[in-house]
Amino acid sequence: MDHAKMSATIAIHNPMKYDGLGEPSFLGDWCREFDNLFELLDCREEMQVDQAAHYLKGKAGLWWNRNNAGFKDTMRGTFVPEHVRSRMRSEFDAFKMTEAMTIEDYHNRFMELAEYVLDLNYGEEVLALRFEKGLTARIKKRLSPGEPSTLEEVYQREGHD
Repeated sequence: MDHAKMSATIAIHNPMKYDGLGEPSFLGDWCREFDNLFELLDCREEMQVDQAAHYLKGKAGLWWNRNNAGFKDTMRGTFVPEHVRSRMRSEFDAFKMTEAMTIEDYHNRFMELAEYVLDLNYGEEVLALRFEKGLTARIKKRLSPGEPSTLEEVYQREGHD
């Protein structure tokens, strides 16, 4: 079975996503769920990491992206011209939430643009502060007090997952 068919077949089973937060036992449950799915679907070993990575989000998804940055940087360097990457970095630096956006819209676009600054090695705290800085004043007022250490914590404080 090819990657696309395997992805579709796994999706039918609606496996849980792992965000790197919560009880440590959740990671074990997540791994066991994928082990069982891979066995049930006879998923080839060389496909398993890529298939499971689709179900990482939040902190775990950012970790995956950072740990695979070398490959992505090579791909971007080959297929995305520097002037386009530079323009996207500038858009990231200037990006702010508008009143017409939902927090989900803002988060999704922020994460898309953040892909273009991975080579700058921004840490979790920098991304979290940049995310919070771009929120509307109305949303900033509703945020719980406390200094976030990750982008996902800022997003979670707003009450979304």
